[in-house]
Amino acid sequence: SLGGGYQKTRYSSFLVGTDNSNEAPYVFFSSEYDRDITNDIELEIEYRFHLTDEESGTYVHHSMVNFSNDLGNNMSLEASFVWDRTKDPVADSNGVIPEKDDFRFLLGLGYDL
Repeated sequence: SLGGGYQKTRYSSFLVGTDNSNEAPYVFFSSEYDRDITNDIELEIEYRFHLTDEESGTYVHHSMVNFSNDLGNNMSLEASFVWDRTKDPVADSNGVIPEKDDFRFLLGLGYDL
């Protein structure tokens, strides 16, 4: 999908002498893919791209790959890899600029009631 909007961000931690909020228009693109690899394994891929002004990070990517495995007896095992990237992250109150990339690996065990 493709769209746009207007965002307002309020920062809980910011440098003295800078604004504690920012407002900016943005455009976004998102895509999702879902496929049953086998009867028990499902693959989901999600991608979002968010383009805005430099004060709001310029652009943000969000990517996720998720595998879900049906273990039987109403149980499932899920493994996800997530990558988030902000081109121009905003410094906190100590002047520390966060890393541009965040990587996460999530592993979960689920039970359907």
